[in-house]
Amino acid sequence: MLKNPQKSILLPFFLIILSVSHLSAQVSVKDSAISMVMIRPSYGLQVPGGDLAKRFGINQSVGMGVTYKTAQGWMFSAEGAYIFGTKINEPNLFTGLTTSDGTIIGSDGYYADVRVFERGYYATLGIGRLFPVKKPNPNCGFIVEASLGFMQHKILIQDKKNAVPSLREEYLKGYDRLTNGLAAREFIGYLYVGNQRLVNFLEA
Repeated sequence: MLKNPQKSILLPFFLIILSVSHLSAQVSVKDSAISMVMIRPSYGLQVPGGDLAKRFGINQSVGMGVTYKTAQGWMFSAEGAYIFGTKINEPNLFTGLTTSDGTIIGSDGYYADVRVFERGYYATLGIGRLFPVKKPNPNCGFIVEASLGFMQHKILIQDKKNAVPSLREEYLKGYDRLTNGLAAREFIGYLYVGNQRLVNFLEA
């Protein structure tokens, strides 16, 4: 059951294919469509939308994906990513703990040093199709893929002095806005596999 419907716009900067395997030495990449395994590290800048935009600003992600491409052009993938950011849109997050000037006083009588961050992750399984182009070889072309998986995000709260009893581990559930649920993802991009297998990339 989807706990937090959201429409997030994912803007990956790059996806590089590090490894192309299961290639037969007797088959020419230049002349034939072949099966292959692709390992794809990724870094992205994410602009949240929907419900997610009400809580967080622009964030980043780092991840890893593995895709198996069949000789017939079908693609099966698994992907995961760690999400992190510093922009939190929750002005009343610590209502009841702050003074009239918006500060928090620790149990030691001094101003507390409380910091907030965005943290989360997602993991998906997907299926797609390669629509090959003639140049430079039949393993290159446009990809359309759909994925379904799980996503979780929360507000990470750090009490640097450990001076606020209400923000200790057993009480954080009342403040961290932990949310998770089903995640759907679509991808349209271009796959390039070099004839010599030395330059390979996937571009969104």
